[in-house]
Amino acid sequence: KHKTKLKGGEFILKESLSDEIFTPEDFSEEQLMMKETIVDFMDREIWPDKMKYEEKNYDLTVLISAKALNIFMTPQYRSSESVTAFLIFSSFKSVPVK
Repeated sequence: KHKTKLKGGEFILKESLSDEIFTPEDFSEEQLMMKETIVDFMDREIWPDKMKYEEKNYDLTVLISAKALNIFMTPQYRSSESVTAFLIFSSFKSVPVK
């Protein structure tokens, strides 16, 4: 039987078993590699200039977006799985990662 993983907050609204809930332990090796790349990128490029972003420095935002695209659109990151991982991990940017 094929089990469908629940997405987002569906586990709150639907009756579900624990193995139907997607957790960080379910990430593939490719997604974990993407996570590490994002964490490194955030540490190197975003956090040092955090206040400039807070001050709405749009030129810097455009520059950093171009840098991110340059990294994340390389062949090893072009799969839809990687794009999904990028969106998930970048949404957790304020959560410390160890």
